[in-house]
Amino acid sequence: MAKLITLGSISPYPEPGKRENASREVRPPDEAGIAEILFQRIGVQENPFGFTPNPKYLYPSRSHAEARASMILGLECGLGFQALIAPPGMGKTTVLFDILAHFRRVAHTAFLFQLQGNARSFLRYLALELGTEVNDQDLVHVQQGINRLLVRERRLGRRTIIVIDEGQTLNSSVLEVVRLLSNFETASDKLLQIVLAGQPELAEKLALPGLAQLSQRISMIKTLVASTWAKPWATSSTDLGLRATKGNHSSPRLHSNLSGQPAMACRVRSTLSASMLSFS
Repeated sequence: MAKLITLGSISPYPEPGKRENASREVRPPDEAGIAEILFQRIGVQENPFGFTPNPKYLYPSRSHAEARASMILGLECGLGFQALIAPPGMGKTTVLFDILAHFRRVAHTAFLFQLQGNARSFLRYLALELGTEVNDQDLVHVQQGINRLLVRERRLGRRTIIVIDEGQTLNSSVLEVVRLLSNFETASDKLLQIVLAGQPELAEKLALPGLAQLSQRISMIKTLVASTWAKPWATSSTDLGLRATKGNHSSPRLHSNLSGQPAMACRVRSTLSASMLSFS
């Protein structure tokens, strides 16, 4: 008699658990594992060449160290308005992050970048970054809310610093609002300290006659320049500002980092103690 063989329990495929184990055995290492292996081979703990402006990996070239030390001293001396100009890829944003990190524990800070829109949008964005809730669309009320925050911070003994990056993208109406923000002050101190940063096009904008009042507010302007062996297009840290503002006789403080009475105390202090701000 022929035997009846049933195949119901037999499958040409492995059981689910075994199939997962099999696939797990041949799976290539994930990206994190590959990165770990690579870092071990070259003797580093993490990727020092990331695409984010990490101040931990800021290279202290002469230009960067000079700009960083000057701007930190300017903020410590109470300057209300400074500017930083640099071509793309020079590490401008990294320097700005490093400066903000220096004041993190003693100041209320805000970093604004890639700003689009009109003056109202800019003010509301600034208020949100500073932590002020403004439900009213009226510009006057928004300014009043920001002013209350600045006064409160000053009474607590904290300075307020805002950094505006990519300033070359701002239109004239927004730049005028930035100028008006520099009016927040007491009889002796600036309630708001502003660092306006951008590419060389920003220096060209500041040289326009229509923005003469804004450029007159800037007490110090610094530029990042490439090393002479890499790109000898500028001879000093002020060369870019000098060329961009040529012919603008209404803003003498832009023509040199060493002119203007508001920066006098910082210049003296910089001469005496610049070495104290060197990179570790």
